[in-house]
Amino acid sequence: MAIPVIIVLNHNWHLYFAVDYGNHIKILQANMSIGDTSDLIRIYCIVAVFRRLGKWGVDVFEPWVKTAIGLA
Repeated sequence: MAIPVIIVLNHNWHLYFAVDYGNHIKILQANMSIGDTSDLIRIYCIVAVFRRLGKWGVDVFEPWVKTAIGLA
């Protein structure tokens, strides 16, 4: 399963994905800009991405973790 990774450099926010291959973790170089903090509209873009990632966390990641550790 790919895990989202957010990297912030100056005002720029980027979304990458980390994938565990068992013996190593690879960061996929998608380099998707999710907004920046230079103006209000771009900040709203960041907030929208965080909301979507939060929904993914509840709908997909949490059930996967519960299954993986035997709670489901």
